[in-house]
Amino acid sequence: MRLILFTAIFLISTSWINPDQFKSYSIELEQKLYDNTLNKNFIKGVGALDDKLVKNILNDYKNIINKDFKISKYFKTRVNFWFHVYTQYSSDQVIIHDKENLALIYNIIDFKEINKSKLNKYVKSKLQTQLSLEYTRKLKKSFKRFGKSLAKLSKDEKQLLNKLKKTFKIPRNRKKRIRLFKNLSANLRTQTGQRDMIQKGVIRSIPYFPYLEEKIKLYRLPHELLAIPFLESSFNPFAYSKVGAAGAWQFMPYIASLFMPKRSNHLDHRLNIFTSSISAFHLLRENRMILKRWDLAVTAYNSGTKHLLKAKKKLKRKKRKFTLENVLRSYDHAHLGFASKNFYSEFLALVYVLAYKDKIYPLKGYSKEKHKFKTSKLNFYLTKCSIRPRKIEKLLKKLSPNHNLLNRQFRSKNRIFRRGSIIVSDVTLTKRKYKKVPDSIMKKYKPKYWVRKLRMKKCGKI
Repeated sequence: MRLILFTAIFLISTSWINPDQFKSYSIELEQKLYDNTLNKNFIKGVGALDDKLVKNILNDYKNIINKDFKISKYFKTRVNFWFHVYTQYSSDQVIIHDKENLALIYNIIDFKEINKSKLNKYVKSKLQTQLSLEYTRKLKKSFKRFGKSLAKLSKDEKQLLNKLKKTFKIPRNRKKRIRLFKNLSANLRTQTGQRDMIQKGVIRSIPYFPYLEEKIKLYRLPHELLAIPFLESSFNPFAYSKVGAAGAWQFMPYIASLFMPKRSNHLDHRLNIFTSSISAFHLLRENRMILKRWDLAVTAYNSGTKHLLKAKKKLKRKKRKFTLENVLRSYDHAHLGFASKNFYSEFLALVYVLAYKDKIYPLKGYSKEKHKFKTSKLNFYLTKCSIRPRKIEKLLKKLSPNHNLLNRQFRSKNRIFRRGSIIVSDVTLTKRKYKKVPDSIMKKYKPKYWVRKLRMKKCGKI
């Protein structure tokens, strides 16, 4: 069977297959893969870390996490789940779980063998998705059967039922049992592992982090907040979402317009890790001033303050403390869906991941990345003259080989941009053509207001 399977893989790997037409073109291969996976207990995913190390990290055994971000009892199960997603399982592995009770994990399917093959990447993706969905269909079929009767079960169904009995009591009443398993069926969810994605993000962040850690102190914010761009984009400055968010911090266009210079087809400061980070610091500081707590301020980064303030009024009427835990328990709103409810738990998991990253990921050999920029000389400047980004890069190539990585906001490098443009440089620029943005201005004002507040002299004048 294995020989037939890999022969079939080889035969279709040489030609491109439209993912939308996948089923009609490769039904035989799909069936063979199905027979060798779901029908034969496909290899269960194995975690990358020792359980003892995971426990020690989540207990913050070195005591290096800010007290505001300790894991409370309410969030413990959720944080544990997301920590495993980020550290234990790669994108080759899919977790089948209950979306309400994240401790209830049905299986972890490992697709490494499929992804190692020479199959077209779209075919691999389609296979992984289809086989994961097929497994959930199989579970739903079993749930439906359990609702009707618990007699004459197959071996696999007995194992599944015994697993469920460890979590909750199965009702004898048929109507209650049907309701229970109907809810379990509706709560089924698949989650792809992200260990490799977060590791890549950690490596990408190495040259930027010294500056960001220095500047976040300027705003008197906890450095743990730097976990947010990992949650939003795996620290990818070029990340775009389906709903229009962009950059490492995933700013939506409207929110970005409140903090950064005007966006255009040729200029987008959301793609500049430095400008977007300073903007995020301002936003998080505002959230904290409005909501008074970091658990709520971090959640508001994802869902905004509006619904949280509504929840505050509701809790006040009930004379209950305004905490995220109480909001999630008491405030039911469509706007606070699975993503919003889990945002803070995912954030906390990543706080611990980053604090202990050297224990989690193989990062040896990447220390040289720290020296990609002259961090001690990194500064924001406003241009006194109109500029052409490509020309600046050529002029500074010898002094700053990675200058282009500092100014990704310029989407059209050969276009001329007007005076007052923000640029980042790790080389001291001439005062005749550039005005350095001091920390006092950076701390007090959002980037969109820097030009107005600095009142620069004309080009060529000091």
